[in-house]
Amino acid sequence: MFSSHKVVHSIIIALCFSLILPLRLQAEYTQLKLTTELQDLSDLTLRAIIHYHTVKAFCILENEQLASFGFSTPFSAIGPLVQSGLLREIMNPLAYTATSSVFSEKTDLRLTTALDGSSYWGLALRPLPNNCMVYYLGKKAKPFAIGSVIRLEWDRFLLFESLIATSEPPAQQVSDVWFEDKPIFAGGRLVHISPRFKFTWSNLSCIISGSLSCGSLVIPGYFLHVVCGLNSDLVQTALILGYLSKDYVNPYGEYNDKNILYGGTISLTPCSWLKLEQEYKRIIFHRQPLYDQYRKCKEKLSSSLEITVALAETSMLYLNEEYYVSFYFFPDNEDYCTHKVKSAVALEIDSCKLTAELRLDHIGLEDQSLVTICKLEMLIQLVTAKISVERCETERKTSYSAALSLFLKLGNHKLYIKMSTKKALRADDITWQDLGASLSRYVSLTLGWEGVW
Repeated sequence: MFSSHKVVHSIIIALCFSLILPLRLQAEYTQLKLTTELQDLSDLTLRAIIHYHTVKAFCILENEQLASFGFSTPFSAIGPLVQSGLLREIMNPLAYTATSSVFSEKTDLRLTTALDGSSYWGLALRPLPNNCMVYYLGKKAKPFAIGSVIRLEWDRFLLFESLIATSEPPAQQVSDVWFEDKPIFAGGRLVHISPRFKFTWSNLSCIISGSLSCGSLVIPGYFLHVVCGLNSDLVQTALILGYLSKDYVNPYGEYNDKNILYGGTISLTPCSWLKLEQEYKRIIFHRQPLYDQYRKCKEKLSSSLEITVALAETSMLYLNEEYYVSFYFFPDNEDYCTHKVKSAVALEIDSCKLTAELRLDHIGLEDQSLVTICKLEMLIQLVTAKISVERCETERKTSYSAALSLFLKLGNHKLYIKMSTKKALRADDITWQDLGASLSRYVSLTLGWEGVW
């Protein structure tokens, strides 16, 4: 547990930040945000974020120790970074649908000031913020990569991005298995060359992206994505085709067993209150050494219906119906499929919203589950409350999980309490006596304060 004198000491530090720094920095900085969180009455986290025009700086202290810090301008960023665009795409090819944001978002590294941070840490320099970037990026227990990004655009018709990166991940250990499902990375330096072209004309768009991986001890590999789309008031559709060679290895020296991806999405909006959507996706895996004649593949087909009805001037009713079916084909001919149905209804009246959701998964199978979720969001003057309860029932067990959040806003300051179950609780394995005696084992409690100047 956090000792009492440390708690008092940390609170005094937070008060000093809130009282002294705003007086000294009021004339210079545009905004100062301070956040204090006490987790389970034991872990204290302090965060300070300073904005000055386009400059941002922050630091996070956990139990009086520096846990994270960062700094960003339009020309640079250092600290915990979030990847987007090609930087995400080269890490896990054939893992995205036709409507995924990874194909439309800018290839960039952005500073994140979230309390939970990011697993990636690095440095990004942008001599030309919208056109050029060089970076140094890595994550815990993973090698750092060095790269550069070039971005060019011509009259919104053609967008070109190019990513060149190099890394040197360690060689993988050889196991005792005679035949591996995918290649073993032998080590050495890797180089990735990744272009992207985006063509836009009226309501039509076409994106072509891919990457070539090569190195001193690996066979060159590549992947290719082609995404075409049509966006109009009535119809929104997107098609995707992807191919991944067996020799492609990502910057961390990891191979992928996917080979071919194709599918698409079509949405119809015949009127403002109705939306229909259909999505299909199929993935074919590389042939495994032990099964020369057969390949594993997966298919997914989903349909959804969204209805929005205005009951009154300040009342809205939302209905959402979804159906999923997934097919799995394995080399040993043990094929099977799973069905999933999801139904949700939400009623919004003034500043109150009530949502109920029913989800039935793996219909007709031994692991069939029925999930019921209820959510309530209320805004009463200065207090915002969010409550959610989830019940999951299977053939063998019934479990519950819940979350509660209360926010009190006083001017530029906000006080909040968050409570949630650390894991799903089984009614048969827990009693009220156990819950009262060791509440911290089952429930997570967060007390927080945030101020903005």
